[in-house]
Amino acid sequence: MRNPPRRVFLLSTLHHSLISTIAGMSWLSVKLNLNGRDCVVIGGGQTAARRARSLLAAGAKVTIIAPSVDEHLASMKDLSIVERAYQPGDMHGRFLAVIATDDPCVNDAAAEEATRAGVLVNRADDAGAGDVTFPASAAVGRVTLSVDTDAALPGAARAMRDELAAAIDPDWHATIDIASARRLRILADVADPAERRERIRRLTDADAIALFKSGGEKTYRRFCQSLASGQAVAPLAKGTHD
Repeated sequence: MRNPPRRVFLLSTLHHSLISTIAGMSWLSVKLNLNGRDCVVIGGGQTAARRARSLLAAGAKVTIIAPSVDEHLASMKDLSIVERAYQPGDMHGRFLAVIATDDPCVNDAAAEEATRAGVLVNRADDAGAGDVTFPASAAVGRVTLSVDTDAALPGAARAMRDELAAAIDPDWHATIDIASARRLRILADVADPAERRERIRRLTDADAIALFKSGGEKTYRRFCQSLASGQAVAPLAKGTHD
């Protein structure tokens, strides 16, 4: 039997992970690969539907176990629905369990079985009692924004998510597409570690973004190509992107 999993926190960040605190415990913000993983949702209400939708979007194989299910759950494709109450053995072979019923006794029993089996647990009724929480997330091109208030006010997290998503500069989409390919070239072709880090940093620093805005995509693409060429690259001259 696997040891109970370390506590993880579902949060997609563009550059780095963060530490947050729920119920006095430290949580690490990470991305979790659920592609093809067997996940179970105990419960059939609106919360279960939201969590199931997130799991499906991440490529998980999702099974719903509940005596009855919300109409949104019933209309979802690519999931299995078992119309009965939770029973012991439902955690066998699972990677992650979302526990979202309105019965505390059922929630406790399901969580206890999952923990014994080494299954990651998300508790809709008590975030601090599980291993995983679901932040308010939005995908904007290749950028994933996630906001969490340490379970204090989920509605505020959703509002901030929407505000931040609307504020992302649309030029980032093209910038990331161009720079990501050149980053791979730099990693492959530039031998010196310090030089690699510097060239990768310059792909998307303030000067590079300003160059994109003033000179357009073709000018920015040429600049990225020069960084990826392995040859010496001088700093952008002052006024280049004024």
